[in-house]
Amino acid sequence: MGQEVPSRNLRVEVDANFQAKMLAAVNAERAKNGLAAMCTNRKLQKAAQLHSEDMATKNFMSHMGSNGSNFADRIKAQGFNWNGAAENVAAGQADVATVMSSWMKSPGHKANILGKNKFFGMGYAHSASSMYKHYWTQEFANGNGESCG
Repeated sequence: MGQEVPSRNLRVEVDANFQAKMLAAVNAERAKNGLAAMCTNRKLQKAAQLHSEDMATKNFMSHMGSNGSNFADRIKAQGFNWNGAAENVAAGQADVATVMSSWMKSPGHKANILGKNKFFGMGYAHSASSMYKHYWTQEFANGNGESCG
């Protein structure tokens, strides 16, 4: 469980360029392991982005949202009809290469990146006045009737 610090109305900045960089990094790791590429899904993107913004705004890092939600709740709230899902979260790493390196050194996080899920969503938020500054979320899922894009 991550640390929580009382919210101070932190300013959150979002960088959409990280989404494309992260998908490329995830798919590069998958290719090294002979796995099919994942594709982005806008519902998973939204779930991941909202969680990263929640962590940055409320100054904490955890799989549990500030409202008590877990990743399955957040994915479902965006209307994704999932039948298998996983999540990676991180905080403190300033760029895609650094956070991916951290995740790939962790067996559980690496398993999510190299898992059987087809769809991917990523969120990033930055808050200069927060404890960790940088907040990352990856959502992985398979879903009935879901598509790339």
